[in-house]
Amino acid sequence: MADFAMSDKIIVFGAGNRGKETTVFLLEHGIAPFCIFDNASNLWGSGIEGIKIAKPALVSDATVVIAIDRYYKEIHDQLVELGYQKDKIVVKEQIFISMMKGKKQDKLELFEAPIVIQLPITYACNFDCVMCGMSNLKNNPHITAEELGIILKDEYFSKVTTVGINGGEPFARKDLVECLIAVISSLHDLTDIYLISNGFFTEKMDDDLKKIFKLTSKHDVKLHLSLSLDGIGEIQDIHRGMRGSFAHIEETIRVLQRGVHFDVLNIICTITRHNIFNINEVVVWAENHMLTVEYDIAGENIRIDNLDKMREASIFSDEHARQMAQEFFYKLYCQSGEEHYFATYLYIRHKRRYGKCPCRNLEWITIYPNGQMGFCATRSSELGSLLEKSGKTILEEEKLVLERIADKYCNSCPQNMGDLTLEGKIKLYQDIVRERYMKI
Repeated sequence: MADFAMSDKIIVFGAGNRGKETTVFLLEHGIAPFCIFDNASNLWGSGIEGIKIAKPALVSDATVVIAIDRYYKEIHDQLVELGYQKDKIVVKEQIFISMMKGKKQDKLELFEAPIVIQLPITYACNFDCVMCGMSNLKNNPHITAEELGIILKDEYFSKVTTVGINGGEPFARKDLVECLIAVISSLHDLTDIYLISNGFFTEKMDDDLKKIFKLTSKHDVKLHLSLSLDGIGEIQDIHRGMRGSFAHIEETIRVLQRGVHFDVLNIICTITRHNIFNINEVVVWAENHMLTVEYDIAGENIRIDNLDKMREASIFSDEHARQMAQEFFYKLYCQSGEEHYFATYLYIRHKRRYGKCPCRNLEWITIYPNGQMGFCATRSSELGSLLEKSGKTILEEEKLVLERIADKYCNSCPQNMGDLTLEGKIKLYQDIVRERYMKI
């Protein structure tokens, strides 16, 4: 299957959603398709974006782009029977690859103000997880709910729509409800709160969530609750460093699903060399409990003081574990089609980042439990107290720190993996061509 010739007439095969997507892509890149083929006779004579839909026929000096995945082989055989040479038949992914290879990565535009705040709200935690050093920091003081409200009233945070609250363990704070009141009353454009917990404090969670959900519902803020589950039974207990942690999270889920004081409830699973070999148990357990799971891999994170622990917990410390994780995330991508899973697969395979990072362009920032501001949770130092300076002032004073983090760490960081970068998309489409079409 050869690359298409830019001098040829380009014909798109398929007038459905994929065909429209391919046609629009070509038009956006200055190529107007000669026509669009489709086998549905009722579409002949109509058009997409001004391009006529026609009955498939042999057109001289034309390359046909098959935009349909499901019936690729049948369409390919049909075109050969019409008289097209095989090197004049390509798939849409090959078009994308050819276009993207000549394109430069878009220039990074920094956000003037963040849209998302990562808010680890406390250092306190009752667990001692294999991939986390937060237990070393658990006695460090945190700001009060009143101080949090003062910080969030800063003009720099006026465009924030989303706050992610974690810790430590958020429900270890006696004044968690007051902290949520401060968040909601200070951020007037807020639409979503993501609250992450280890699920241990069942009774307090149930009591607090009743009050929090009443508050978020009143202000039209969506409450997403995520519970950390890394394994079933003893694996969870070992992974989280607390005997009985699995029993507690099961009980918490039972209680919460009965009360439903949230908009969304899901599971977050962090993968290390210790749990990857039993990860399918989590998949089955979650399906049985009708819960979705978000998977990521543990990585170095200075906020949670885990650099020493990651030397032993990382999937890269065990080649078999790395291979298992690579296969698992590739399977997740194939099942879900979500780009961030393919980006994680590429990271595990190459130990290089191919997913966009929302911290890199300051779309996200971090406010530490002590009120300090950071650019990202994984590698940013504490840049300055938001009780003493505005966020904009800290940003202007510390921009060089962001550049140093980007130069030294961003390409090797697995955290907050977003959609694919331009280079990542090329690798994705190359993989699709190789796996989906070359084997037919």
